Amino acid sequence: MRLFLILYIFFSICSIGSAQMLVRPISTAHQVTHSKTIVEAEVIEKKSYQNPSNNDIYTLHELKVYSIFKGEVAFQKNIQLLTRGGSVGMEIQKIHPNLELKKGDIGVFMLSKITNNSLDWIESDSKEFYKAYSGLQGFYLYDTFKYRVSHPFHSYETITKLQTYLKSLTGKHQTLKPISRPVVELRTNATLNEITDFSPIVLSAGVKDTLLISGSGFGEIIGDVLLPDADSGGSSHRSVESTNILNWSDSEIQITVPSKAGTGKIEIHTFGNTIIESETDLTILKAESNATFDEIDGEYRVKLINQDGKGGYTWHYLDNFLTNLSAVAAFQRAIATWTCATDMSWLVSNQQVSDITQASKDGYNTVSFESPFSINTPLSSPETLGVTISYYSTCGRSEDEIIVILEEVDMVYNNLINWYYLDNEIIPDNTYDFEGTVTHELGHALNLGHVIETGHLMNYQTDIGTESATRYIDQNTLDAAKIMRDYSKEIGYCGNTSIVDKDCILDDNEINTDELISENQNDIQSQSDNNSNALAYYNSTTGNFEVNNIISTLEMGYVYDLYGQLITTSESFSFEASALTSGIYFILLELEDHNDVSLKVFKN
Repeated sequence: MRLFLILYIFFSICSIGSAQMLVRPISTAHQVTHSKTIVEAEVIEKKSYQNPSNNDIYTLHELKVYSIFKGEVAFQKNIQLLTRGGSVGMEIQKIHPNLELKKGDIGVFMLSKITNNSLDWIESDSKEFYKAYSGLQGFYLYDTFKYRVSHPFHSYETITKLQTYLKSLTGKHQTLKPISRPVVELRTNATLNEITDFSPIVLSAGVKDTLLISGSGFGEIIGDVLLPDADSGGSSHRSVESTNILNWSDSEIQITVPSKAGTGKIEIHTFGNTIIESETDLTILKAESNATFDEIDGEYRVKLINQDGKGGYTWHYLDNFLTNLSAVAAFQRAIATWTCATDMSWLVSNQQVSDITQASKDGYNTVSFESPFSINTPLSSPETLGVTISYYSTCGRSEDEIIVILEEVDMVYNNLINWYYLDNEIIPDNTYDFEGTVTHELGHALNLGHVIETGHLMNYQTDIGTESATRYIDQNTLDAAKIMRDYSKEIGYCGNTSIVDKDCILDDNEINTDELISENQNDIQSQSDNNSNALAYYNSTTGNFEVNNIISTLEMGYVYDLYGQLITTSESFSFEASALTSGIYFILLELEDHNDVSLKVFKN
């Protein structure tokens, strides 16, 4: 049993933990204090650019300023706002979570200047670029029809209330140009303008499900259909694209449900600016992420591919992640959860990719820790726990459909977060659960989108705690994953073979973390200071792993691979390794004085 305890130390060194959200909310007042510039503005243009290495995409948004709450903006000068991700030609870089803006979006932007001087490849007359402070939290979207404010975490009943609050904090509200507000009429139950029915009442987003809305007073000229935005938890409604509207008449509208739609009320904005709202909620329990191109109208489903030739995708740990063995163990538990539930072929490579230092489109699906203050990090703010970066590409059309594939996926986690790594569902109150966050992000890696229902794995803001379901795959998420995989198994696209089912990766040789947790942790011994200089290396002359600088007497030594599978044992400080493939291994030493030692070793 001591061996299990050694393994427990080796894979589960950690701090202590609490409820976690994918983005850690911060107050409006905090944003005001730390933002350089605060403006009311409208997105009037947007264009994406690929960097010179063709492995990263930025989107430049031109903001027309209406008023200023903080900072100085030259009169009639527009602001250039940069975000990560976007679409260039037939390639897309999508980041979850991320601030995604549409042309015509109006609201309050909390901004800070970008100090990176190496962005000359972005075509702009102004080289003074801004970013949204705290990422997606740094934008308060205005609904000028209903005169309301939408934000993922903060509620303001009217635009005026937000304006008044911001002025109370900054002492400034300098109006450059008034925001035009359409004259609208809200009719929820009017007999001449009403939604009498819609069907089905439960459906999926992003899989081409059709919604039929019946009623009266919709008008003969096409207006807008708005559905709750799942990425904001339904705090805002987004118009469906014109390509999603299949039919429009005065009494009936038929649409395909877009990928970001969530549960909530349906809104119709008629051509005559009448707002009609459903009395009951549309329910959306499953969602896929769709691809959208700047140069092509419409949303397009995405296919998973057999990228690694082994059935799916292989993950590679970067050095800054691999050194955190507790994170490695938690990540692999999350991989096991998904593989056992869905048969998804996700493998973890034991090959070191030391020449790659951060996430980018490079042919490898990487997992890394990064600082949110790095210039090139995809982490939009210190409040972002982690992001999944999906790289889409296309090779042409099939009938009327553009064929889009998930070419590569990277994951980046915030190294400043006080993470909780243990395989334990009771999460203490001062840290954030790493395994739960990874399990959610792997849903994005499977190309699933957010839902609004609480308790679902893909909820946009899911707590981790004793009663949380976030480490587990609920039935709706499981169904969504199977729909995604079945769609991807259609053959004949972009020269790639179909994904292949993989058996559950847990077996008798792998670490049973549940058993480890149940052990008496008081019996676990920490490594002795006397062995702090212990060194393990591969001796190419002898073909062995060798261990030096151990003071104590060895009882037994064990070599494990990245999956926790036992490779070999030895009663000496030398382990036969000539037949092993190149990669990373772990040596666990059971010592006579009970001060057991764990070491990492790399075979070239």
